[in-house]
Amino acid sequence: MSTDPDDPRLPDALRADLAELHGGRPAASADVDRMILSSARAHFARRKRQGLLLRLGGAAAAVAAVVVVAVTIARTDRDHAAGPQVAADVSRLTGDANGDNLVNIGDALALARKVDAKQATWTRWDDVNGDRQIDRKDVEAIAMIAVRLDASGGGTR
Repeated sequence: MSTDPDDPRLPDALRADLAELHGGRPAASADVDRMILSSARAHFARRKRQGLLLRLGGAAAAVAAVVVVAVTIARTDRDHAAGPQVAADVSRLTGDANGDNLVNIGDALALARKVDAKQATWTRWDDVNGDRQIDRKDVEAIAMIAVRLDASGGGTR
């Protein structure tokens, strides 16, 4: 044993005293041994059942996720089958009958042709007056929007 005070090892005399104080390893009786073994087996059996339940729960969650994805894809396909009108509905201006993102006299003309040919179907951007009918009143309303003066006084649009 070193006499260096910074040596991390315990002195031999202290080690011997500690070993004598705590004695050797205590002997467990056969009954205690059986109780410990039985308790350990019961614990691992519970964990095995819990693991099975977790795996079943995980599988159920995966199936639910697949169903949600399938329904989402089916709805998206259905929306695309409706045509490009569904996507255009989000950004189209009220009165934009020809779909060029401008409201001008061309929109009034396009809607008038649809109305005259009895091919006008209801859309929220063609129903300018909000009466849920596409008719000459909507054509006139679009024409009025197209020729009104801007607030800045810069002329017609």
